[in-house]
Amino acid sequence: MKTAGLYLRVSTQDQAEKFSLPAQRRILTEHAARQGWLYEVYEDAGVSGETLAARPAMLRLLEDVKLGRLQVALAVELERFSRSQDLFDWLVIRKTFREAGVRWGTPSQLFSPDDPEDAFLSVLFGALSAREKQKFIARSKRGKDQAARGDERRGLPGRYVASWRTYGYSIENGQLVAKEGEVAVVRRIFQLSREGWAIREIARALTREGVPTPRQALGHPVTGRGWAPSSVRSILMNETYSGRWHYARNRTVGGRRTPQPKDEWITVSVPRIVSDEELNIARRRIAQNASVAKRNKRYVYLLAGIIFCAECQARLYGKNSGGGPAKRRRYYRCARRCPGSQYVPADAIEHLVWEEVTRALRHPELVLAEAQRQRESKFGKRDEAALRLETVRAALAKIPVERERISLQHQEGYLPWPAAKARLDEIRRRQTELEDEGSRLEAAVTTVAADREREASLRAILGRFGKRLAGLTPEEKAVVLRGFVQRIAVGPDGTVSLDSYLPAAGRREETFSSSV
Repeated sequence: MKTAGLYLRVSTQDQAEKFSLPAQRRILTEHAARQGWLYEVYEDAGVSGETLAARPAMLRLLEDVKLGRLQVALAVELERFSRSQDLFDWLVIRKTFREAGVRWGTPSQLFSPDDPEDAFLSVLFGALSAREKQKFIARSKRGKDQAARGDERRGLPGRYVASWRTYGYSIENGQLVAKEGEVAVVRRIFQLSREGWAIREIARALTREGVPTPRQALGHPVTGRGWAPSSVRSILMNETYSGRWHYARNRTVGGRRTPQPKDEWITVSVPRIVSDEELNIARRRIAQNASVAKRNKRYVYLLAGIIFCAECQARLYGKNSGGGPAKRRRYYRCARRCPGSQYVPADAIEHLVWEEVTRALRHPELVLAEAQRQRESKFGKRDEAALRLETVRAALAKIPVERERISLQHQEGYLPWPAAKARLDEIRRRQTELEDEGSRLEAAVTTVAADREREASLRAILGRFGKRLAGLTPEEKAVVLRGFVQRIAVGPDGTVSLDSYLPAAGRREETFSSSV
């Protein structure tokens, strides 16, 4: 008596197909019973037919074919066996069936591995299946792209077409809607980050309070011991919370997920939970904390990321002198190895800067007044920059028209190519200059808003650390330093310039011995 392998597959667990898993099982088992065959069911639920490697049931079926346990292999339609676009899977499947002498196909048509006509038809059906797969992918991509873009003429907003729910939102009619309880957690995470809390501290606090993790909130089984630092970091880095969700940031090409250029992203507006400034502060805080995190480092360099060479403006990075424990010394080194700034003793300069900060902490009201003074001093410059920025943007908008006009003049014979090329080169040069100026002006325009957020962050740091300076860890000291000091420049003569919110200073200079 023959034994048939009945292969069942759907692309996703909840996909509405013409052949659901129960329907496939019923059709195939009834056919096997009518033929008087024994049968074994192989089921890949929620699995794409694109690759064999991702289909464990199909791999088991092929292994049983090789071992001689099956004489027939059936599926409700040939596409269930494979939808590989490059036909490689079809070749593997046909070769396995042919070498084992197994007939395969559908209840309505079985292919014999020894019949040349059947071999030709199976190859043809494989090619048609691959073509249909390519058409399906293209149609699906076009449909999702259009849904994400929306239709302004018909008043249809862009839709959230991802298959997962972002923590902090629910999905209603293709739109993200703020989920009240989770929104409060997201805002608190950003608030704690702004106050100088490290990612691990935030995760531990949420775990202690019994706040459900994102996986638990999304309905997954309870795993682990609570909030993972990676979950907190993902929230702090997620631009969706600032009101923008980006579709098509990645495309799957040849089975690989490939990042796409930013101008090809499709941006969908979603409810805003935090401001752009809060998101940017969180990202800066993560980068700063990473520069002083212990992890596998043996030493912590408190000023990493904010200390620079006054000669060449290159960043100074932390090193140690090597040798035995008694001789080993920490120092900062100029990345470009400028004379005199190559070896800056870490203990000496960290002590100097920390003394300045602790002195300021005794008078927090003066610190906040200095931060406010620096912010307000930039109001006039910001307005001037905003006016100039409008002029630059208007000039940039005219450049494509100028370029097109010169090209037409050349095509119509009014302007010889050397002259046209010279004008186009001049336009290109002017465009580069305008774009560079525009970038500088945009930074100047946003400075006041950023300073306002830094001032709020400074208040939070003063409230958190102002009364317990004696017991701070090196990582906490680094958080405090970055709240007060924006930039440190070290000269070859040992002069240290501080751009800071320290009272009665703002920008001040100190000197220390630079001998190692």
